[in-house]
Amino acid sequence: MSITEKDRIFEEKRLNEVYNKLIKRIDDLEISLNDSLKRFKQSNEQMWDSGKRNLVDFYDAIENMPYLESIKADYFKLETVKKELKRMLMLQRDMYFGRIDFQEEDENTSEKIYIGKFSFTDDEGQYLVFDWRANICSLFYENEIGHVFYDAPDGRIFGNMSKKRQFEILHNNIITMFDSSIMIDDDILKDILSKSKDSKMSNIVETIQKEQNQAIRSTYNTIIVDGPAGCGKTSIAMHRAAWLMYKFKNELQNNQIIIFSPNDTFNDYISEVLPELGEENINMSTFLNLAYKILSDKRILISKYVEFEDVLLGNEYIDMASIKLKYSISFAQKLKNYSDLIAKGNYPFKDIIIDDLLLFSKDEFERMFYEEYSFNDVITRLSKIRLVLNDRIFPVIRKYRMEYVRKVKANEIDMSKGYIKLKEQCKKIYQAIDLAVAADFEMIYAQFLKHCYSSKISSDFLERLNNGYIYAEDTAPLIYLRLLLGKKYSFNEIRHVIIDEFQDYSYMEKLIISLIFKNSHMTLLGDVNQKINYYIEKVNDKDLFINAKSVKLDKSYRSTFQIAKFCNDMLKDNLDIKYFNRQGNEPEIITKSSYDIDSLAMLIKEKVSQYRAFGYRSIAIITRTEFFSKKLQPYLKDAKINRVTEKSASYTYGTVLIPSYLTKGLEFDAVIVLDTEIDKFNKEKEMNLFYTCCTRALHELLIIN
Repeated sequence: MSITEKDRIFEEKRLNEVYNKLIKRIDDLEISLNDSLKRFKQSNEQMWDSGKRNLVDFYDAIENMPYLESIKADYFKLETVKKELKRMLMLQRDMYFGRIDFQEEDENTSEKIYIGKFSFTDDEGQYLVFDWRANICSLFYENEIGHVFYDAPDGRIFGNMSKKRQFEILHNNIITMFDSSIMIDDDILKDILSKSKDSKMSNIVETIQKEQNQAIRSTYNTIIVDGPAGCGKTSIAMHRAAWLMYKFKNELQNNQIIIFSPNDTFNDYISEVLPELGEENINMSTFLNLAYKILSDKRILISKYVEFEDVLLGNEYIDMASIKLKYSISFAQKLKNYSDLIAKGNYPFKDIIIDDLLLFSKDEFERMFYEEYSFNDVITRLSKIRLVLNDRIFPVIRKYRMEYVRKVKANEIDMSKGYIKLKEQCKKIYQAIDLAVAADFEMIYAQFLKHCYSSKISSDFLERLNNGYIYAEDTAPLIYLRLLLGKKYSFNEIRHVIIDEFQDYSYMEKLIISLIFKNSHMTLLGDVNQKINYYIEKVNDKDLFINAKSVKLDKSYRSTFQIAKFCNDMLKDNLDIKYFNRQGNEPEIITKSSYDIDSLAMLIKEKVSQYRAFGYRSIAIITRTEFFSKKLQPYLKDAKINRVTEKSASYTYGTVLIPSYLTKGLEFDAVIVLDTEIDKFNKEKEMNLFYTCCTRALHELLIIN
């Protein structure tokens, strides 16, 4: 709806007034920042000059407490001012993007609510700009003009919304504005989606859609978000984190939220969203990083990406039957049953004999383990037995020490050599105890494999273990076994867990997450059609997270209408997806009659040059495997194309050569998918992988086969 000249004059005048107040606030904050910095330095200097430098006793520490408290207070003030200044400087570029006029029931006048990334008040505390996360701002994202309501801390607020206006603002200039009677206008969304891709993921506060907003602001403790490629799942995750920190600002801090992403490259890709929204970044991790924390030893964990690469290449040394087995639900259930057996009567105890002295018999172990401490979990039982053993060995160690002193006094042994021997004797005892009561999870797991399956599958695991490796197929079982036997892992500081690409987690990995973070709320996001590991059994997440709220998204925004429809048509069961009506070119398919890597490289470079000429800044050449990506790279070296691997720690902007399975969650202006004879997708098993690759494209999609 067009804007009248009167409205334009009003909005321009108001923007300039608010902008001038913002500039004054920025000036005041810069002065305050300098003052805070001076005070902080003075507090440090005062403690250095007047406080105790060499702390001898408790009273010296007490004497320094006032100085430390002063430093702490000054530092807090300094950081608060810095954070506020940063937000105001960001607000300076685009003050606000929306306005609604809302008249509450039983009120005579309506209130103009201007919506931006952050709130901004005048000197009297009146809101000039509302933070997009404020309760009333949900009306902008979800409602049409007319009778509406929103939920506030004190209850539901009813009223009438008479206006919804959208802006595009740069500093103190209105670039575009128009009124919309229904949802956020498609023209603004089309304009944003049509632009060339930024280097990393950006916030979407100006164009959050109704269904996205409902997921972001969901009051359920745990939600499971299911939606097609391009529906904004990752954006929902990041904006939900920002909303949670706003809603629970006195209870939930950024370091109490963690997101598990597919890989470290993706973590870097999303790392600027929260800072753009004025929040500190949350913890970012991967399941592999979590596994390293739990299986903290010197062994190397082979990632699922390496495993998947081996599967795609059909390497001879992999055992597909073993891989499928260990990712199955039945395997997890058998491991649970076996852990119960151990607790009831199958733990491998032995006599502890030191220098022909029976220190602790197998019968004593079993009596304490299966009778006296039977009400405890396995790990706690072993800990209690260790305490008994510590008491039992004290007389033995005392005897060794007395014998050592006697021999030294009688000049029967050299003092230093005798002491070394004494240490070795004591060490031998403690090692025997450690061996007896420290749960050897790897050996228990090997015994489980042998007992429930076969000697070969057990010996294969032990061979890899002895070579210093734990394969991806064994990583989750080894963690799960630890949890089943009572091993505790403290992540109590984490109060909210976000997991992206949740469909790629196995049943056992999901169990592990539910157990380790059992006291945390969760946001779980996935799309079954992007489940690329076809050999991992599908899981009904509601069976594991029974109190979770399911959120179903059905609209795709990323790709043009033509690309989105092309991708949906390739699935066996076409999804009931609503495509965002952004028109573009039909996907291009080029079929080569014969395989020739030189001519293939020439074609790729030609298309990349063409896309660059169109103004596209992010282009992906996607290979099925990393093996082919590595083979192809030398032929593209003169085209300024960077190769992305599993070990890439940061997101590479520009034109990239990337294997299929590392594209999860990413998007590019133009995508070239290579489906060549030497590296061809198996459409029967790998259709989801092929679909995932094609759905990375925003504007142009080319398939070379």
